[in-house]
Amino acid sequence: MLPKMSALNTSFLLSLFLLIGLAQAVTYAPPTTCTSGNLGRYCASPSSFVWCATANSAPLTQQCSGGTQCLCTFSSGNPCGANSNQVQCLPPPTPAPAPTNSTTSTSNNTVPVVTPDVVLDANVSVGLINLTVSDLKAHVDLDLDVVNGFVQLQAGVDVSIQEVALIIEDVQAEAHLTVKLDNVAMIVARVMETVQRTPQILAALGDTVDGLGGVLGNVL
Repeated sequence: MLPKMSALNTSFLLSLFLLIGLAQAVTYAPPTTCTSGNLGRYCASPSSFVWCATANSAPLTQQCSGGTQCLCTFSSGNPCGANSNQVQCLPPPTPAPAPTNSTTSTSNNTVPVVTPDVVLDANVSVGLINLTVSDLKAHVDLDLDVVNGFVQLQAGVDVSIQEVALIIEDVQAEAHLTVKLDNVAMIVARVMETVQRTPQILAALGDTVDGLGGVLGNVL
């Protein structure tokens, strides 16, 4: 015969099974960064939890007090309690989908990037520019007339300079010339290929040179 179990033992075993079931249902996966979509409290261990209070901040780690245990994977309130009746567990928030790259171009609107074959980068620096003007004279004449309510203003300026001296020192210039010969090599290769396919070009070129030499010989 099986021994009879008292009501106290039965209640203790039921509570133990309930705690074991809750412990198995809790997932300890707290976030490492708080965003606007994951604000709340997450169990980090049976006796502690992290709290995402504000977005764009690090989560705060807190301990369960009074011998309670963390019973919720996610909760908007305190996830610690002696049993499930003292906490309000909620489903964890769904992670936001990763943002798509809106700058990705399709085959219809792709803009090819053209790199120049010749690039000249020049840098010029001047250490001293000294301008000296001696005996500068300026004469200004103003003629103001009022005729029939209209104002006529004429101005004349006469400027004379006896001596001007300009000194420029410590001039440094640096230039970098970058030439890409890829296109030149491709053009030469195409020319050679064309000559190989049509050797008549060389023959016509030879006749042209001979004719030019005869004309020059007659002139000389």
